[in-house]
Amino acid sequence: MIKKDNQIRLLVVARDYKPNSGGIAEYANQLVRQLAKNPEYKIRVLCQKSEHLKSAVVDKVEELRVLVPNSKTGKSYSYMKRLKDSFVFTWILLWNVYFWKADIIWYPSCGVDYLLPLLWVNKPYVLTYHGTCLLVYGNNRLGVHSRNKHAGEIVKNRCERASMIVTNSAFTAGLVEDFVNKKPRIFVSGCGVDMEILSKICDKDSAKTKLGLENHKILLSIARLFDYKGHDIVIQALPIVIERIPELKFVIGGTGPYRRDLERLVEDMGLESYVDFVGYIPDEEISSYYSASDAFILNSRLSKNDVEGFGIVLLEAMAYGTPVIGGRSGGIVDAIIDEQTGLLVDPEDPNDVARAIIRLLDHPDYANKLLRNAQTRIKRKLNWEMIGQRLNTELKRVASASIYYDLK
Repeated sequence: MIKKDNQIRLLVVARDYKPNSGGIAEYANQLVRQLAKNPEYKIRVLCQKSEHLKSAVVDKVEELRVLVPNSKTGKSYSYMKRLKDSFVFTWILLWNVYFWKADIIWYPSCGVDYLLPLLWVNKPYVLTYHGTCLLVYGNNRLGVHSRNKHAGEIVKNRCERASMIVTNSAFTAGLVEDFVNKKPRIFVSGCGVDMEILSKICDKDSAKTKLGLENHKILLSIARLFDYKGHDIVIQALPIVIERIPELKFVIGGTGPYRRDLERLVEDMGLESYVDFVGYIPDEEISSYYSASDAFILNSRLSKNDVEGFGIVLLEAMAYGTPVIGGRSGGIVDAIIDEQTGLLVDPEDPNDVARAIIRLLDHPDYANKLLRNAQTRIKRKLNWEMIGQRLNTELKRVASASIYYDLK
C-alpha cells in the first residue's frame, strides 16, 4: 500500500471543512493540518465549493473544492439534482482513488450520499462519526427511532466494510457498536484545542471593558441555537443565580432556528437586562469573549435525534482560562471529568444548573483548581498535536496492513 517514495497517499473526503464553522469542520481542519506535518503523507482533500476559496495547495495539502455545499442540500434539493450530484461525486472519488492512486480514504464526517461510491472501492477506507449523524438511523438503547431505515442500511454496510471507524468520544463509539452487526475496529480520537490559543488570552478586565461588560460576572455560552443545546434550561436557572449574584450577565453566542424561542422566554421571564444575544462571533473576537468570561456553560441534552458528540467549545473555554459546566449527556462526559476539570449537571434541571453556576462564580478558588486540572489535561492529551499523532499511528497501521473489504 505504501508507495516507493514512502509516502502514504491520503484522500480526505471532507463535507465539513474550512471556511465552515462548527466543531466538525474544526476537527477536520485541525487533524488534516497535523497529518500534513508528517512528510510520510501526501494529502488531497475533496472539500466544498466556495465563492471565496478556489482549489489550491495550502500548507502542503491539496484542496480540491468540488463538493456540493451543505447549504444547497435542504428541502429545495430535488431528487434529480441529488442524483446528478451523487453521480458527479462518484466519478470524482473513483478517479482520485484509481488515477491519483490513493492508499487510504478518510472521511472526517459521513453523509450517506458520499458513502454510496465506496461500494466500488477496493481500497482501505476510514469513517469518522461525531454523534448525531448516527442517531438519525435510530438507537434502541436510547429509544430513538430511525428517520431513514433505507439510508441506515447503506451506512451500516459501509461501516462494517470499513478498515477503521474513528469517533470523537467513547459515547459515539458506543453508538457505532449499537448500530452495526459486525463490530469494526474503532479508534476513539477524542477532540482537542489548538495550543496557539494560549498566546491569544487577554487580560480579563481589559476584555470585559472591550465588550462593554465591566462590573459584570459573565456566564458565556457559544453554540448553535438548537433545542438540544439546552439554553432554555440555563435561562430558567437565572433567577436563582441572580438572587445570589445580581451582577450576572448571560452572554449567548451563536446563531440558529431556536433564537426567537429563547428571546421570547427571556422576555416572558423579564430577564432582558441579564441576557445578551450576540449572534455569530467572528474568529478575531472570540478570544475577547472567552477571556472576559467568569464561567462557560454547554448544557446539551439528548433531544429527539440530536446529541452532543463531544463539545470542543468546552476545551476552548478551558484553554482560555474559563472554568466550565456541561450537561451530563453524550460525549460531554469525555470532555469534562466531573469535579476534577469542570462540573457536570442534569441538563433538564434548572436547580442543578443554578447550583453549578453559583458554585463556580461564588467560589473562585475552587473554580481555579478545576481550571488548573483542565489545562493540565489539555496539555497532556486533549490538544490537536497529540490527537494528530495518535491518528497518524492508526492510519499507518491501516496502510501497512492493507485492511479493506475485498470485492473478489
